[in-house]
Amino acid sequence: DVEWVDISKEKEEVIADLLQTKHGRVLVCNKTLDEFVGIVTMKELLSELYRKGEIDIHKLVHDPLIIPSTLRARKVLEQFRQQHKFFAVVVDEYGSLDGIITLHDIIENLVGSIPDENEMEEPDVFMRNENSALINGEAPIEVLTNFIDDFIIDFEEIDYSTVAGFVLSNINKIPQVGDVFTYENTTFEVVDVDGNKIDKVMVTKKTKVSHEYL
Repeated sequence: DVEWVDISKEKEEVIADLLQTKHGRVLVCNKTLDEFVGIVTMKELLSELYRKGEIDIHKLVHDPLIIPSTLRARKVLEQFRQQHKFFAVVVDEYGSLDGIITLHDIIENLVGSIPDENEMEEPDVFMRNENSALINGEAPIEVLTNFIDDFIIDFEEIDYSTVAGFVLSNINKIPQVGDVFTYENTTFEVVDVDGNKIDKVMVTKKTKVSHEYL
């Protein structure tokens, strides 16, 4: 099945749907799969979302490379090279969407298996600037010593070992995107959840962040 997002929804819904996807590039369509509009890259979305807060999702949509399903792999690779694209929509003889293909897929077809960008290990901490970072919920709680002055971890007194556990212990409820609290001089905001699981937390300190454990 092709993973896609309906761009005709309200902006907040579109962003929420994009944040739930598992791929680095996502097909966006207008109500139906055959009405494909373009491609949104998650790196660009996250960068704009956390840099500006308010974004125009339509400005992040890139025109897709459209190729017929009959085109051979080497010809598709040449199309990628000429158009400077990494992601293409494959259509059948009637112009209906038949699937999607990436530059990674084509190279694997020609030279064999290679690691996908989504198979690369994701860093626990992504620094936005010297005061703020996007942190994985599964990151070890020790990373917070960089954000909270004189932060003491006593594992005999707590029943968690991750940043997500620390956040849950402070909000004391089922997490939702937008949950915010302040601990000492540091603000924590839940920016992505998967069901009841905290995936991403935006952590902002009033002073410059230490890098001892990053």
